[in-house]
Amino acid sequence: MKISKAILGAAICALAATSCIKGSYHNSYTAYCTFESSDTTSSNKFFDGVFKSSDFYMGDGALAFCGKRTDDGEFRGGLMVGIRKDFRLEEDYIPKSLYTVVDSTGGASKSIGFGIFVDSKSDSSMPEHEVVFTYRATGTCSLAALFVNNTSYVAHAVKYGLPGGIQAFKQGDKLTFKVTGYANGAVTGTATIDLAKYDGNGLSLITKWEKMDVSKIGQFEFLDFSLETNRLDIPQMCCIDNLVASVSIDS
Repeated sequence: MKISKAILGAAICALAATSCIKGSYHNSYTAYCTFESSDTTSSNKFFDGVFKSSDFYMGDGALAFCGKRTDDGEFRGGLMVGIRKDFRLEEDYIPKSLYTVVDSTGGASKSIGFGIFVDSKSDSSMPEHEVVFTYRATGTCSLAALFVNNTSYVAHAVKYGLPGGIQAFKQGDKLTFKVTGYANGAVTGTATIDLAKYDGNGLSLITKWEKMDVSKIGQFEFLDFSLETNRLDIPQMCCIDNLVASVSIDS
C-alpha cells in the first residue's frame, strides 16, 4: 500500500516547524471522513459514478483508504468512492450499476459521496489493510463512528434474486459486514452488523444508512473490512460513510 509522499512530507514539515518553536508537538482532533469528492479527489476523476483509480486520504491526511489494483490499473478489491443512488426496489427491475447505494437520499446524512467496499475473497486481490492510520509512529487513533448500507444490486439480489441463477435469500442465508482493528500486530477489537439475514422472523435487509456499534474496536493502526456470508453467488460489496475517528499526534 503506497502512502502519498506529498501528504507525509507536508505533515513532517509541519511537525518539524512546530518542534523548533516549542520543543514538542501535540495535536488532538476529530477526523470526519465523509467520502465527499472534496475530501477524496476532484470530481473530474469519477468515471461512471465511481472513483477507484488510486488510494485516497481523509481526516487531514491521518487516514488512508486503500484498494488493490492490477499493474494496468484494474480495480480488484478494497475501497472506492461512489456518488450515485438507486433506491428503486421492484422485482422486475435490475439496477443499472453495481455501484449505487440503495438509500433514497444518497450518502449518509443526505450527502452525495460514500465509500464502497468490495471483498474479492482472494488475499492477492485485496489491499493489506482497508484503512491505515498514517501517523501511527507518533500518534494514536480510535474509531468513534461508522455508517453502513447495502448497494442497490445486493439489495435486489437478496430480496428478489437476479438473472443468471442468483436466487433470493431463503431461510438461513446471511450477509454480515465485519470490521477488525489492529495495533502492534494484534487484534484490538471487532464489530459486526448484519446487512441482510433470513431467519425465523423472515427477511431483514438494510436499505437505509445504519450506524454500527464500533465501541469495541479501540485504538487502531489498521482497519480490515470483510463480508461474511454463506451466499458467495451475490456481489460481495457494501457501502460505508461518515467514518469518525479521534486522532492524537505527538512528536
